[in-house]
Amino acid sequence: HRCIFDRKFSHLEDLKAAQLETRPREVQTLLQAYLSHFSELAGGMVNCGSVLSWMEMDNRGHRLVATDDSGINTPAIAAAHVIKRYNAQAADEISLQVGDMISVIDMPSAEDTIWWRGKRGFEA
Repeated sequence: HRCIFDRKFSHLEDLKAAQLETRPREVQTLLQAYLSHFSELAGGMVNCGSVLSWMEMDNRGHRLVATDDSGINTPAIAAAHVIKRYNAQAADEISLQVGDMISVIDMPSAEDTIWWRGKRGFEA
């Protein structure tokens, strides 16, 4: 995978709360530059559907409701773009297609396991 939120790859600066407490025009300029660079990095990988899915919202801006024991309620810590197809081989795995956007919800150390936990749409 290629993590589009990894700052070593993206070179997107870490926005501090103090930067967002300035005048509205300065915040608008800062966010415009930030999102423009993010858009260049992500290219066609990010569309309305993947953004809404990652934010767990519908197309009208309403929060999606899921059961408390569902993995969909776990907040994402990163996002990844699938670059190789994978077919699920167990009940706790999800199949992935090239181009899918995955919300990563757990990234254990390589010593613990080679697997990460993630969600794609409503599959976790």
